[in-house]
Amino acid sequence: MRFRSDNLPLHENGMTIHAWAGEKEIYCKTYYSIGGGFIVDEEHFGKENANELQVPYPFKSAQEMLAYCKETGLSLSGMVMQNELALHSKKEIEDYFANVWQNHARLYRPRDEHRGRAAWPAARTASRLGAASSAGGQR
Repeated sequence: MRFRSDNLPLHENGMTIHAWAGEKEIYCKTYYSIGGGFIVDEEHFGKENANELQVPYPFKSAQEMLAYCKETGLSLSGMVMQNELALHSKKEIEDYFANVWQNHARLYRPRDEHRGRAAWPAARTASRLGAASSAGGQR
């Protein structure tokens, strides 16, 4: 992954994804965040969609989000969930977040099982110190 600080041509909040198979580029697409939690690809950026899906609480800024929360009494997460439920079924949302959680849990597992040691430097140091302590301070 390479981070570039220059802006993309259509909007400052976007990214281009490139996938390579060896020296051959097999995928390249640019995406832009357009506010309200929505992302569009470059081909659809700035285009009005006649069949655009409607959400109960459309917003383009944090100020608008907070205004909806004050107006409705919903929490921020509750308001966002209502918008998501206008676009996806509850099962689709739950399945998506279960998948996100499983992938995150794999990243943060306490031990690097295939090496049989702690995965993080501080944990490895603590592990060595604990082993030295139990061996009477001998290493």
